[in-house]
Amino acid sequence: MLLQVGSPSESVTVTGDVELLQTASASVGQVISSSQIENMPMNGRTALTLAQLAFGVTPSSDPRFTRPFNNAGPSGFSMGGGQSQSNELLLDGAPDMTRNRRVAYNPPVDAVSEVKVEAFQPDAAYGNTAGGTVNVVMKGGTNEFHGSLYEFNQ
Repeated sequence: MLLQVGSPSESVTVTGDVELLQTASASVGQVISSSQIENMPMNGRTALTLAQLAFGVTPSSDPRFTRPFNNAGPSGFSMGGGQSQSNELLLDGAPDMTRNRRVAYNPPVDAVSEVKVEAFQPDAAYGNTAGGTVNVVMKGGTNEFHGSLYEFNQ
């Protein structure tokens, strides 16, 4: 029996996906995106309070009493088994803490692009805390006029 050469009728398509497990670093964390920030209800309109929803984070104060002008409430959580308020709080990668480890500036929710929470961060780039790292990333500018209005009543 002799086989005849025919035309190819099958094709193989190879696609690549993003790895689900990052093996280059031992950090554990998550990113809270701008769509989640816009759609989640939060008391006090402070995006830093959303860090308390991440895994590895334990709130140490009652989130019902967070006010927009209060710096102790949003930063009152422990990460990765550390003590409360022993975390690194960053705003666009720069330190955003007072001397007593509270958040120095809470930007309005409408100005925040994402909140990156890293509960277990062994990287030497973030090294002056016993807990984790929270980086609040601000939105970039635009050429269009826009704004928002809200009322806080408690």
